[in-house]
Amino acid sequence: MAKLLMFVYAIIFFFSLFLLSGEAIKGLGCEIDEDCPVESTSPNTLSVVYKCYNSVCIMFREVPLTP
Repeated sequence: MAKLLMFVYAIIFFFSLFLLSGEAIKGLGCEIDEDCPVESTSPNTLSVVYKCYNSVCIMFREVPLTP
């Protein structure tokens, strides 16, 4: 009986994670690139840029070109 309750608890917890992640995926609405957030980066990390695409802010990583 206890194993069944733990299984049900684990299933409920597992599905709740999908519900929460579905809310986060929707993203920020925008009309132009300036409506999206601005990210500042340190010199040692890759820079992150948000662009407006289909009225949703999408995150892009700028990868430096190596010679």
